[in-house]
Amino acid sequence: MRHGPPFRYAHRSDGRRVAYPWGTTAEEHEGLLALIKGGESLEGDMVLTMVAPSEAADPSVRHWFRVFALSGATLAEQYEGIRALGPVDIRGLLGSVQAPVLALHRTGDRAADVRASRYMAERIPGARFVELPGDAHFPYFGDQDRVVALGLEVRVGLHTGECELLGEDIGGIAVHIAARVLGQAGAGEIVCSRTVKDLVAGSGFRFADRGTHRLKGIPDDWQLYAVELAEG
Repeated sequence: MRHGPPFRYAHRSDGRRVAYPWGTTAEEHEGLLALIKGGESLEGDMVLTMVAPSEAADPSVRHWFRVFALSGATLAEQYEGIRALGPVDIRGLLGSVQAPVLALHRTGDRAADVRASRYMAERIPGARFVELPGDAHFPYFGDQDRVVALGLEVRVGLHTGECELLGEDIGGIAVHIAARVLGQAGAGEIVCSRTVKDLVAGSGFRFADRGTHRLKGIPDDWQLYAVELAEG
């Protein structure tokens, strides 16, 4: 049995693949669920080879992707996510989309067939389809600048603690601390509090000491760290 990858989610409830031959069959979907139920994660080197075959041989990329994958979902969450996608079929709704649509797809993508994007772009009114060279599935692999080259840099501040629910928003001292930690980060940097550093010990990250800081409106001195991916 050929197991469809976790990123292909146009399933046929009757198992046929006539009108949509690149979709995942019901048998493939059930086989994928059985694989996860048996305790085999879909993440790690197997998936990296599929989503970024040109970079899968790089030890640092494999290490980063393994940490990324393990941080994303447990086996139970993987199972539930793929199970819920089984009956999804949005083909009949494509013609009703009114928002501007730009579809980007790399020709050699192994995780999602390029014909799926061509199919959608042909059926969404006014959609623009751009087919890019390469075989990477995620935009942050391969030739990233062709997909995300807006010249923007982000900065991130991390803290953890209890939050207050304020309707659809959140508040509380932990939120204020996170905002103040963010204020200490420069462009392209991730800065965290010692609380975060202690909680993720052994997770594959390293922390460069940024010293103690007085955070506006927050009592005491706070030890901050720049977050980096550990090598090896």
